[in-house]
Amino acid sequence: MMEVSTYRRLGALEPTEWDGVDQGMRLAARHKFLAAVEASRINDCRYYYPVVRQKGNPVAHASIYQISTEIDMFGGPGLRAMVRSVRRIRKKFMIMRTVECGCPVALGNTIVFRPGSDRSSVLELILRAVERIAAEEGVDAIVFRDFDDDEVPFYERVMRSWGYHKIHNLPSAHLRIRWETFDDYLRAMRSQYRYKIRARMQRFGESGARMFVMDDFSDRAVEMARLWRNVYDQAKEYQREVIGPDFFVNVGRIRGTSALMVEINGRLVAFSLLIDDGETLEQLYCGLDYEINRSAAVYFNMLYKIVKMAIDRGYRKVDFGITTLIPKLDVGAEAVPLYMFMKHRQRVWNWIAPRIFDMMTSIPTERSRRVFKDGG
Repeated sequence: MMEVSTYRRLGALEPTEWDGVDQGMRLAARHKFLAAVEASRINDCRYYYPVVRQKGNPVAHASIYQISTEIDMFGGPGLRAMVRSVRRIRKKFMIMRTVECGCPVALGNTIVFRPGSDRSSVLELILRAVERIAAEEGVDAIVFRDFDDDEVPFYERVMRSWGYHKIHNLPSAHLRIRWETFDDYLRAMRSQYRYKIRARMQRFGESGARMFVMDDFSDRAVEMARLWRNVYDQAKEYQREVIGPDFFVNVGRIRGTSALMVEINGRLVAFSLLIDDGETLEQLYCGLDYEINRSAAVYFNMLYKIVKMAIDRGYRKVDFGITTLIPKLDVGAEAVPLYMFMKHRQRVWNWIAPRIFDMMTSIPTERSRRVFKDGG
């Protein structure tokens, strides 16, 4: 007999109990990371943690949060400009509360099953718990986030019977690591791409900038939040989660996170927040001083450094995340589809809302470029 209990605070659960469900779970699904996110006062989020137990032992859990969502957030620039003009008069136009399964600051599925468990039965208990949360909070829209092609068949089979619709998220940019050294990586490139990298690396070197990695970056939180806000304010593809110094303090102390920092004359001018996710090096957020970026090609050089780190440290893949796709394609990454499952609790709206959301998600047509000589 299995049963599900939902907790409003992750602190009510012991880390060993939560993490013991599957020792191989992603960092973004682990107790320490989710607790740091919960403590970081992100937007208007409220958090919930369903845990499925069998004979008193946890066999699965999920990370759930409630947040205000702008339906047009994935739309093209024209649509978003139109919607924002309407919001000057009607502030809540095309904004709805959603209950989501995932992590508000990281991509990826955060449902974790104990190996060997009856995943279909367990998932149905999680679905029941999430729908109970939505009903109790008076929220109609439910979203389960960020499934890749390999995960979709199982989840779609179960969730379709519960009335969920598969919709698109923006694709994530992945680079498969298959070189022994960074020089091998450069030699594998077609000349036009290799030339651009070397020219930008030279510009960066001549700028006097210094790039280095910090494992504990909590004492740079205020500077990082300021630089992150620059990027957020300039974003044209996606704007939702607003993070401040609290987030960088809390996440900066977690083993498995690090920050690639760029300084000029002792002043922080850029960073990239990285997560060690087993065989994958994941880029989570970045921040930039745009004036320095233009003169020293800082953003591009951070991408190159991330590739070098992945090669040197033996990762199999770099996940550069969603948005700003073109520079990532230029370093050899490919756009990998991500999907979500959405349901509206009102039957008529469940036919309409997922289709509207899916139509507004602007999926790029260019998925890769012929960066390497072998076409890979």
